[in-house]
Amino acid sequence: MTDVYNYYNNLIQMYGRPDDCVKCGKCEQRCPQHLKIRDFLADVKATLEG
Repeated sequence: MTDVYNYYNNLIQMYGRPDDCVKCGKCEQRCPQHLKIRDFLADVKATLEG
């Protein structure tokens, strides 16, 4: 599990934290898989940040 947390910490240093999202939906409009990215970011925050 340590690798997951290290990977996550590297990502937030480069791209910011999940709660930096302003929920504008632009990422979801561009996603070719039509993922609900805003919902996923909330799940990531809850799982990895407690």
